[in-house]
Amino acid sequence: DAGGMVAMPGMFDGHAHAGHGLVKSMGAGDTKAWFGACEQIYTSGSTEAFWRAEARLTLLERLKCGVTTGAMLLGGGASIMRTDDPAYGDAHCEATVETGIRTFLAVGPNPLPFPKRYVQYDGGKARETEVSFGQQMETCETLIDRWNGKNDKRTNICLILPVYGRDGDETGNWSDVEDVAREI
Repeated sequence: DAGGMVAMPGMFDGHAHAGHGLVKSMGAGDTKAWFGACEQIYTSGSTEAFWRAEARLTLLERLKCGVTTGAMLLGGGASIMRTDDPAYGDAHCEATVETGIRTFLAVGPNPLPFPKRYVQYDGGKARETEVSFGQQMETCETLIDRWNGKNDKRTNICLILPVYGRDGDETGNWSDVEDVAREI
């Protein structure tokens, strides 16, 4: 009996960042320090288990609030995307399938210059690696092929380009963004 209740469609969360769910309270008001911590965590301190756990938490929080569909960037925005290896996006998408929520996961290359430095974990051992623009695009293509429109269309992958200049410079130097777009 739904008497006296409201029935409404699931809501859509149009902007979120995979990763932020586990680190959202770290900043304590210092935005610059928080972004620096996110960059370190996302590129050096995160394993597949981090991305899977973060997705589970975030997706369940969404569901509790009535959100059944959402868009997320795989990382802290277009300046620190975790696209060095498909394993991190795979972990997020696997959690999406578990929760039953529909997700659009945005992946893409980081801003110039390249290569970017990442730490990858293999069997619990950390290995620092440099990742080129081409390698980041290959990761994106792999994630698109593996997940886009699969699992009853619960997982969808979108390609996003950096919206900032070199290393997150917001001075309006669009030539850097245009250079990346030409590479694609």
